Amino acid sequence: MNLHPGQAQILETLFTTIIQRKNQLAAKSAPSDQNSYTQSLFKNGLKAIIAKVTEETNETIEAATILDQLTNHNTTHSISNKALPSTPSAFDKNAPLHHKKTPSHNDFVATEPTIPTHTSTQALTAAQAHLIHELADVLYHLFVLTAYSSIDLDDIKKELYKRHSG
Repeated sequence: MNLHPGQAQILETLFTTIIQRKNQLAAKSAPSDQNSYTQSLFKNGLKAIIAKVTEETNETIEAATILDQLTNHNTTHSISNKALPSTPSAFDKNAPLHHKKTPSHNDFVATEPTIPTHTSTQALTAAQAHLIHELADVLYHLFVLTAYSSIDLDDIKKELYKRHSG
């Protein structure tokens, strides 16, 4: 995959920006950016950050399930997990997929996608783009949680390296 230098370093750049927003907020002398979504997450605290991580993770699961169903022409999958929220996430209304709400055996309503009888390239491309979008949202919110917890990105890299090489 060919990435230009800005793309290759975007995770480090994003994490650095998140740390800067946290530090600006913590410094009484530095003005905070009232329009900064990142700073609003820090201001609202751990519960708000965890809620966003949970929301975005659930949306990622939904997007991955849709892509899997389109790729495998498999309509037997369903999302069934008590950790999912009681309201379904919004999938791109312009995408060539439709959703129906179905009650599950758990105490929430899961979103179960209705898969077209034939899988078009356009549907696969839209589903892949949607999953990429949701994965980026999850990574961003995990980075906010990481910064909020005063954990450095390098510590996570070291842990991943240890697991990969061990």
